Amino acid sequence: LATEKELLRQSRELKKLNQELRAKNEKLEEINRLKSQFVSNVSHELRTPLNGVLGYAELLRDGIYGPVNEEQRKALQNILTSGNHLLDLINEILDFSKLQNGNMKLYREACYVHNIIEAVRATVEPMVRNMPLELSFHIDSDLPPIYVDSRKLYQVFMNIVGNAVKFTHEGEIEVRAELRNSEVLFSVRDTGIGIASDNIPLIFEEFRQLDGSITRKYGGAGIGLSLAKRLVELHEGRIWVESELGRGSTFYFTIPAILDKKQAADLMDDKKARHHFLSTGS
Repeated sequence: LATEKELLRQSRELKKLNQELRAKNEKLEEINRLKSQFVSNVSHELRTPLNGVLGYAELLRDGIYGPVNEEQRKALQNILTSGNHLLDLINEILDFSKLQNGNMKLYREACYVHNIIEAVRATVEPMVRNMPLELSFHIDSDLPPIYVDSRKLYQVFMNIVGNAVKFTHEGEIEVRAELRNSEVLFSVRDTGIGIASDNIPLIFEEFRQLDGSITRKYGGAGIGLSLAKRLVELHEGRIWVESELGRGSTFYFTIPAILDKKQAADLMDDKKARHHFLSTGS
């Protein structure tokens, strides 16, 4: 009888603890939702005036409001460069907030890898033009199409290649794409500072700065690789990294290929799926 009473008491305590834990979890979920909403709202409020600032700076640089000398032109270009960097960061935060809230939408289309890679090349080549870096692209010529949100895949590339540029003082950055079974395998290899083996499992964690003495020197909010991972996984792909401290890194990710020619043709004819990655918004 005593044992039965003790079991009933323990059962009531366990039930009470479960109720308290459920209430705390619900409170934490609500706090996270409000936090994400706040971040999203603030990012929107920042992006609107920043676009205006960049627009007027560009008009001034181009002499629309009157002639500017070379020194003024350089100063305005510096404003545009810094402003666009800030805008990229704000857009990353917005996308990250959408992913956390489950509001990220993919505008997929059947497209060819070469078109996305060419956009990446056009963006990255000016970044490394005055750096002691060799940038190379090795893309198989007969890759099948992929069904992706081109703008989001471009963003994945820019997060990974941008990191390679940031952490590689000199040497080489190599971008590859090849067909592996039913997937297109992409890789970005650099000869930069590399990643310590104990930090590799942490590299895709949200807001993770692996080493304050290193990453703070190079800047960054710690969401680029986490965002890249989420976007790759939304496309049913995988992402991973191989690296050695002081000897560079290679980031890999996969995207399912469209191997059926009829399916590819049908997807390319779907007008609703067409969405150019250079268009604004998401």
